[in-house]
Amino acid sequence: MHVRTLEAEERARQVRVYGESQPWRQALLAAESQGRVVWRAPGFESGGAVREGQVLLRLDPVARELALEAARASLTAAEAEILVRQAAVREASVSLANAAEQEEVRRLELDRQQKLLDAGDTSPAVRDQAHLLFLAAKGNRENLETRLASAEAMEKAAVAGRQQAAAVLAQRQDEWSRTELRAPFSGEISQPKVDLGDWVVPGTPVCLLVDRSRLRIQLSVPNEDCQDLGPDADFRVFFPTLEGPGTLNPEPGERGHRGKWIGLDPAAHSGSRSRRLSLELANADLRLPSGGFVEAILTQGTQLAVWLRPSEFRVESGRATAFVVASERQAQARELVFGRTLVDEEDRAWHPVLQGLQAGESLAIDNLEMVQDGGPVLVLEDERVSQPASQ
Repeated sequence: MHVRTLEAEERARQVRVYGESQPWRQALLAAESQGRVVWRAPGFESGGAVREGQVLLRLDPVARELALEAARASLTAAEAEILVRQAAVREASVSLANAAEQEEVRRLELDRQQKLLDAGDTSPAVRDQAHLLFLAAKGNRENLETRLASAEAMEKAAVAGRQQAAAVLAQRQDEWSRTELRAPFSGEISQPKVDLGDWVVPGTPVCLLVDRSRLRIQLSVPNEDCQDLGPDADFRVFFPTLEGPGTLNPEPGERGHRGKWIGLDPAAHSGSRSRRLSLELANADLRLPSGGFVEAILTQGTQLAVWLRPSEFRVESGRATAFVVASERQAQARELVFGRTLVDEEDRAWHPVLQGLQAGESLAIDNLEMVQDGGPVLVLEDERVSQPASQ
């Protein structure tokens, strides 16, 4: 039989998982107003590339343009009304100031005539005439105060009218702007649903806008593999049905596409007991599809151990047993305790030995069905070179 001298090897702790690619952003665009489609962008086709802010569709704007012009005219009239009311307030203010000054003159004259009457230097008729003039001046001042208050109230009403007209204009401008459907972000058109002449109403689906400049990779990771998983792990993503593993290498010397950590769902799925891992994948050249099947290898550091292939031990009654060859050419059975199995990029399973074997021992690696504990063995070759560790 052949034997292998065991050595402790450091292997990458890798987990292979599966999922799908999704666009970084996508939005179902819908009409925001009702009307007939009168213009459609040349790029408004399946797969058409559009820029953020680009006009995709236009609805018939005639009715809204008329309403917009009417709103502008109303605002102009409201502003003119404010000018008229402001002039009336200024006029009333000037008249009130003159009337108050005239009232003060009449009051002083009345006081003077009263003193003259008290001194016997004038007649009561003269004093009464001065009193009547004072009362007339006072009444005029009070009337002008009322006139000024009314003018100020009308000015406030004109200001409110202008605000209302401005609000109506803003509403009409918004309604007019909604006759154009613009791309909220740069992307590609998918599933266009309207054409020239179609009548749409608010909420009518127009198309799906997809941003593939980056991809969101959604992977299903077994819960037990999530314990040490974090942003520092190495994530490599493959599109096996599209390219085969490693055909497109974004970075020289590396297989697959390097993914960037986004987040790990804190809750495991009740059916599969797996958690959703999200990665970001660069796709500036748009070579990779959204909605594609993906395979990912997650590397979480390394593990130093003696590693065995499934063919290098026997399993009986649920127990794993290996055979080492002692110096006296006798087989010794060792019951093994394994850690978590790793699968390398060539789909080979490797089992880390936690108990049962040590580096430096000679392990029987074939014809195990013939080996018995304590039985003699004939060593044909000692494979001292260990199996290459996965990278």
